[in-house]
Amino acid sequence: MATHRFKNFIFAIMVAASFLPSFISSAQDGTTPGGSIIRIQAYGLYKDDDGREHRTASEIVEITIQTVTLLYVSPNETEPSAQIQHHQQFTRLFQICNGGNDVEQALVSRVEISSPARIVSLYFDTDASGTQTPADQEIRVGETLSPNLDPGACTGVLVLAHSESFPARTNLPIRLTARSTNSGAANGIQEATGQIVNSVIDGARLTGPGESAPLLLVNGLPQVVGTANQTLNYSLSLRNGGDSPALDISFVNELPNGLEYVPGTLRIDGKPSSGAPASEATPSNSRVQVSIPSLVAGQSALIEYQVRVNTNAIAGRGLVNFGIVSGQNFAPVKTTETVVLVDPFGTVFAARGGISKPISGAQVTLLTDTTSNTPVNIPAGVGFAPNADNLNPDVADSEGRYNFSLLPEQLGSPSSAATYYLRASAPGFMNRMLMVSLNPTHSGLFQATYTAIDGQAIVAADGTSLVREAVTVENLGSLAPNIPMFESHSLEIDKAVDKQRAEIGDVLTYTINLRNPTPGVISDLTLRDTLPASFHFAVGTARVQRTNGAGLIALQEQPTAVNGELNFRLGGIAPGGQIQIQYRVRIGANAREGNQFN
Repeated sequence: MATHRFKNFIFAIMVAASFLPSFISSAQDGTTPGGSIIRIQAYGLYKDDDGREHRTASEIVEITIQTVTLLYVSPNETEPSAQIQHHQQFTRLFQICNGGNDVEQALVSRVEISSPARIVSLYFDTDASGTQTPADQEIRVGETLSPNLDPGACTGVLVLAHSESFPARTNLPIRLTARSTNSGAANGIQEATGQIVNSVIDGARLTGPGESAPLLLVNGLPQVVGTANQTLNYSLSLRNGGDSPALDISFVNELPNGLEYVPGTLRIDGKPSSGAPASEATPSNSRVQVSIPSLVAGQSALIEYQVRVNTNAIAGRGLVNFGIVSGQNFAPVKTTETVVLVDPFGTVFAARGGISKPISGAQVTLLTDTTSNTPVNIPAGVGFAPNADNLNPDVADSEGRYNFSLLPEQLGSPSSAATYYLRASAPGFMNRMLMVSLNPTHSGLFQATYTAIDGQAIVAADGTSLVREAVTVENLGSLAPNIPMFESHSLEIDKAVDKQRAEIGDVLTYTINLRNPTPGVISDLTLRDTLPASFHFAVGTARVQRTNGAGLIALQEQPTAVNGELNFRLGGIAPGGQIQIQYRVRIGANAREGNQFN
């Protein structure tokens, strides 16, 4: 047997790849596109002892590269990479990248942020600017497809979020999940999640001197009593209690009806507004507006201005006032509320004379019901002048004024009214009885509905005119409606004759006295006197006298006489005024014997 020894054996594997025309390989990362066919064949080269070369080849092996999907989302942080403030809108940039071996379109399947923070909107960063621009495509979660992503390519996703009132000194993560869409991939649909962590800081935070709301005061107090044409001093204490500057601060005070700004009184930190960046009221003087460029952390500002109670303010009502402080980098905040109680008392007055005719000494009682005569037990010593002692019953002062102050728990509830009764009495006037229903409103004020249960008129919501239907008035600080009183007798009249016995042919003199006991003028007064049969008016004998405060003045006023009826047109009688009428009558021949009446 011959033995051959081989030298210099060489073995080589030759690989040939053919690609389907629908796939393109990546020259950047060397990724072989899915669907590619790889052919592998081994070749052997050797020499025998005689130095002759020999070649041998294996069978060709074919391998098909499957399509594989792989997404990843960056960044995926565990520590904060940026700071945000309360009530700040901010933008963060994610990248969705295709790590697979085929062209891919991804979609954003989920975006998560902890409440109360919220997602505002999402965009594909089409122009790769890193900020939201008109060129960017808005994303609808789970619907909007990304641009085509070649293997190894990425697209940016801009997340616009708002921190709202998320707690300070905590971390606020945003998580974004992307999903592939190539259902033909060997490993199916894939998802990947990235995370950006934000550190929430206090930012700008506008407060009062402490940690509460910006402090608005009137005359240095939350509540004062005011009267028409009175000037009041308002002040707003501001402080930036956050840890970053507050920018473009604006304070706006829309004054309630009944208050008006006094032009030229605005001051910032003691300086007139002309020396500070501020704007004064609108032409109607119903608004105060102030601008402050910035307050650094811990810095304070004092805004002062004057307001006048105008003549339109309705007595008894509380004028609730507050302002809004807003800025570039913090949420709007409401100031504390102030209350101006405008003349918190009611007036008992003679209805026919109007509100200008008060009844001194009238007694007003707040009752639990109409039958037991039991006064409501109201707190002593907490009232307003003239009833500072908060007495019940209350006696109207020399100007007819009275009032009652109640405890908060005596005002009912928004859904269930507390019901009481007001009784007023005064000599010479009919008693009054009003039903009162109370509901609390806000700032310690209440709403009252007044209903007359005595059949007489009451005062309308304007405080002066008279109506007969129920009246509702809001934001009252004390229980004290104006009460009109009606006289027991509105006109007094008496008549006398100079003879109690007479004969045919005699002349009788009649005297009639009219008096107006009310505080109002009685107008268009006509006196009619019907004479008995055969009693004849002596023409020209009438004499009418009026008082002018100093005595009687005789006037030449003659009646008309038709069919035995005398008509005197007397015009008006002033409050407290008197008219005396005298005239003569002759007894005719046909007069009957016996008593004769006229």
